[in-house]
Amino acid sequence: MSSSNKTKYILRERNSSKNSFVYRNSVNGRKISDKKTLNYIKALVIPPAWENVIIAYPNGNGNSNHNHNHATHSNSIVNGNRQAIGYDSKGRRQAIYSKKSIGKKFW
Repeated sequence: MSSSNKTKYILRERNSSKNSFVYRNSVNGRKISDKKTLNYIKALVIPPAWENVIIAYPNGNGNSNHNHNHATHSNSIVNGNRQAIGYDSKGRRQAIYSKKSIGKKFW
Protein backbone atom coordinates (compact mmCIF):
# COMPACT_ATOMS: atom_id res chain seq x y z
CA MET A 1 0.00 0.00 0.00
CA SER A 2 1.31 3.39 -0.86
CA SER A 3 2.16 6.01 1.71
CA SER A 4 -0.22 8.43 -0.04
CA ASN A 5 -3.12 6.12 0.81
CA LYS A 6 -5.18 8.04 3.38
CA THR A 7 -8.55 6.32 3.38
CA LYS A 8 -8.82 4.36 6.58
CA TYR A 9 -11.08 1.36 6.86
CA ILE A 10 -10.80 -2.21 8.07
CA LEU A 11 -10.02 -5.18 5.83
CA ARG A 12 -11.29 -8.64 6.77
CA GLU A 13 -9.00 -11.57 5.92
CA ARG A 14 -9.54 -15.27 6.52
CA ASN A 15 -7.23 -16.67 9.15
CA SER A 16 -5.07 -19.56 7.98
CA SER A 17 -7.37 -21.95 9.87
CA LYS A 18 -10.28 -20.80 7.63
CA ASN A 19 -12.51 -20.87 10.74
CA SER A 20 -11.87 -17.30 11.81
CA PHE A 21 -10.93 -13.87 10.53
CA VAL A 22 -8.17 -11.33 11.02
CA TYR A 23 -8.95 -7.63 10.68
CA ARG A 24 -6.37 -5.15 9.41
CA ASN A 25 -6.02 -1.39 9.08
CA SER A 26 -6.16 -0.54 5.36
CA VAL A 27 -3.50 2.16 5.64
CA ASN A 28 -0.69 0.39 7.45
CA GLY A 29 -1.75 -3.29 7.32
CA ARG A 30 -1.53 -3.67 11.08
CA LYS A 31 -3.76 -6.20 12.77
CA ILE A 32 -6.74 -4.71 14.63
CA SER A 33 -6.57 -5.91 18.21
CA ASP A 34 -8.41 -3.38 20.37
CA LYS A 35 -11.52 -4.91 21.94
CA LYS A 36 -13.78 -1.93 21.25
CA THR A 37 -13.23 -2.14 17.49
CA LEU A 38 -13.45 -5.95 17.46
CA ASN A 39 -16.74 -5.80 19.39
CA TYR A 40 -18.05 -3.26 16.86
CA ILE A 41 -17.14 -5.63 14.00
CA LYS A 42 -18.74 -8.58 15.78
CA ALA A 43 -21.94 -6.58 16.33
CA LEU A 44 -22.23 -5.98 12.57
CA VAL A 45 -22.82 -9.74 12.10
CA ILE A 46 -21.12 -9.86 8.71
CA PRO A 47 -21.87 -13.17 7.00
CA PRO A 48 -18.80 -15.42 7.06
CA ALA A 49 -19.34 -16.37 3.41
CA TRP A 50 -18.76 -12.78 2.25
CA GLU A 51 -15.42 -12.20 0.52
CA ASN A 52 -13.38 -9.01 -0.01
CA VAL A 53 -15.03 -7.41 3.01
CA ILE A 54 -14.21 -3.86 4.04
CA ILE A 55 -15.58 -2.26 7.18
CA ALA A 56 -15.93 1.39 8.14
CA TYR A 57 -14.28 2.40 11.39
CA PRO A 58 -16.87 2.96 14.13
CA ASN A 59 -16.00 6.65 14.40
CA GLY A 60 -16.21 7.22 10.62
CA ASN A 61 -12.47 7.87 10.45
CA GLY A 62 -11.36 8.09 6.84
CA ASN A 63 -11.54 10.09 3.64
CA SER A 64 -12.08 9.30 -0.02
CA ASN A 65 -8.53 9.83 -1.36
CA HIS A 66 -7.76 6.18 -1.84
CA ASN A 67 -6.04 4.30 -4.65
CA HIS A 68 -6.09 0.58 -3.84
CA ASN A 69 -7.80 -2.45 -5.30
CA HIS A 70 -10.63 -2.04 -2.79
CA ALA A 71 -11.21 1.58 -3.88
CA THR A 72 -14.43 0.93 -5.75
CA HIS A 73 -16.27 -0.07 -2.62
CA SER A 74 -14.15 1.74 -0.04
CA ASN A 75 -15.45 5.06 -1.32
CA SER A 76 -19.00 3.76 -0.86
CA ILE A 77 -18.23 3.26 2.80
CA VAL A 78 -16.53 6.54 3.58
CA ASN A 79 -18.86 8.66 1.44
CA GLY A 80 -22.08 6.85 2.33
CA ASN A 81 -23.88 5.26 5.21
CA ARG A 82 -22.63 1.71 4.80
CA GLN A 83 -20.83 0.06 7.66
CA ALA A 84 -19.56 -2.93 5.69
CA ILE A 85 -19.43 -4.09 2.09
CA GLY A 86 -18.52 -7.49 0.70
CA TYR A 87 -19.40 -10.03 -1.97
CA ASP A 88 -21.60 -13.06 -1.42
CA SER A 89 -20.88 -16.56 -2.73
CA LYS A 90 -22.50 -15.68 -6.08
CA GLY A 91 -20.32 -12.59 -6.50
CA ARG A 92 -23.09 -10.08 -5.73
CA ARG A 93 -22.10 -6.95 -3.84
CA GLN A 94 -23.76 -6.78 -0.42
CA ALA A 95 -23.82 -4.05 2.20
CA ILE A 96 -24.68 -3.52 5.84
CA TYR A 97 -26.16 -0.07 6.41
CA SER A 98 -26.07 2.00 9.58
CA LYS A 99 -29.33 2.18 11.52
CA LYS A 100 -29.18 5.95 11.21
CA SER A 101 -29.03 5.67 7.41
CA ILE A 102 -31.89 3.19 7.21
CA GLY A 103 -34.08 5.42 9.37
CA LYS A 104 -33.58 8.37 7.05
CA LYS A 105 -34.25 6.43 3.87
CA PHE A 106 -37.14 4.15 4.77
CA TRP A 107 -39.10 5.54 7.70
